Amino acid sequence: MKPSTKAALTAAAVLSMSSPAMAQSVPQSASPEVRVGIVDVRADELTFADKRTSIEYRPFTEKGKWTAEWLTEAGVDHGQMMASAFVRQLRQVDPQAPVKIFAANVFQENSGTGSAKYTQATGTASRRTLSVNWEGAREALAWFKQNNVKVVLTAFNGNDSAAMRAFMKDAGDMGMTVFASAGNKVGGSIYPAAYPQAISVAGDNRDLAFRNDATLSRWVNFTMDGGVPMGASGRQVDEGSSFASAKAAALGAYYVAHHPDADRNQIASAIREAATPQSYQVQGVTVTALRFDERESSRRMVDIAREDMRVAVAAQPGPAVAPVVTAEAAPAPRAPAAAIAAAAGVGR
Repeated sequence: MKPSTKAALTAAAVLSMSSPAMAQSVPQSASPEVRVGIVDVRADELTFADKRTSIEYRPFTEKGKWTAEWLTEAGVDHGQMMASAFVRQLRQVDPQAPVKIFAANVFQENSGTGSAKYTQATGTASRRTLSVNWEGAREALAWFKQNNVKVVLTAFNGNDSAAMRAFMKDAGDMGMTVFASAGNKVGGSIYPAAYPQAISVAGDNRDLAFRNDATLSRWVNFTMDGGVPMGASGRQVDEGSSFASAKAAALGAYYVAHHPDADRNQIASAIREAATPQSYQVQGVTVTALRFDERESSRRMVDIAREDMRVAVAAQPGPAVAPVVTAEAAPAPRAPAAAIAAAAGVGR
């Protein structure tokens, strides 16, 4: 994701480029609702051509602080692009599944600028800083839990910290699995993606960190193309590991919709079946990773989620059925000694 001062596109214009099925009227789906919680910057003012998809947005900002914005190169807020990437990928998995997004903005301005836009001349951020309202992040998790959200997609991308670890612990205690971006720039481990509790995803585009830092392969769980279209033509593409993690989260959330009790390891195991081993040459070293393909992994995910569901149902014990004894098969009256032996289980 690169900073830009391009005129903001409407979210509807960006989101309308998803698969054709997204904008089509389809019959009522029997698919379970897919839910995700997104912790990012702004994701409001979002409209979907697909009426099966809805989003609820809440800011979690400290009193006296401005709610942050963070524009991507597409001129659309990062939170909107994350939601868009998630829905695009989900629609390749299942065009008909209802989708509910709960978007929480926990980022805030530390100055009175009121906006996190960029300067036109340099393409760099204006002189302001962003911070995370960690108490707001905890409140966001509680909001997710109230709405039965099991998969969380986060834009956090930084150093290890007590606050970050507490966020991950809270998410785990609430039964949530966090999908996190491995970052776009080289420079070591990025958190929360590097925590073992997270499912970490790296964009494998050539300009991003995974293709330029061989050490990332030690802790990244999955790779995926991090590109997302920036306009209706689809010819220009913004890219980032954030968007790769959003697309991977769609696979995980789809699985959870079919298996609500799945934990982090079960989700990772299931989506691993949809990935393919891939080798990369990075800094003269061959590294390997499990890679998701947008189309092929989507196709596999449908089979995995539904097959696992069939297996789970088949494994459930059915109701006890009393044997039916017909008149012809009824046992003859026993002698007292035989009756005593039968009652004691002898000869069974």
